Amino acid sequence: MMNEQQLIADMKATFPGIFARPLRDFSENYGNTDGVWTGGDDIRMPDGKRMFGAFEDAESDEFGIHKGFIAWLECRGWYIESWDSLTHHIVRLPTAEDIARWKTVYAIANAHRENPGLSDDGLPF
Repeated sequence: MMNEQQLIADMKATFPGIFARPLRDFSENYGNTDGVWTGGDDIRMPDGKRMFGAFEDAESDEFGIHKGFIAWLECRGWYIESWDSLTHHIVRLPTAEDIARWKTVYAIANAHRENPGLSDDGLPF
């Protein structure tokens, strides 16, 4: 899986003119978080459609992000989250090992609760 700097370089090579900075540049609250801060309304996908902010386009998801860009990120092990309509954060997708670790932690936490309240799907959300 590519690291943050490799992803930024790949984004800039694939989508010339895209704004892509380390997520920690967005806010000091992201100090040790690997991720990318991106967005804007003038970046186009190879099909000519807007990458961000195209809410009316069938090629975009409910947050106005082009589905092709979402797929491009996912095949590289990353996921995009919207901050607002033109500001987005790209973070790593959880690995199978991450999910197994979360399930173990949740099982232990639930075993020690009188009324288990944690989700039983093993995901942290």
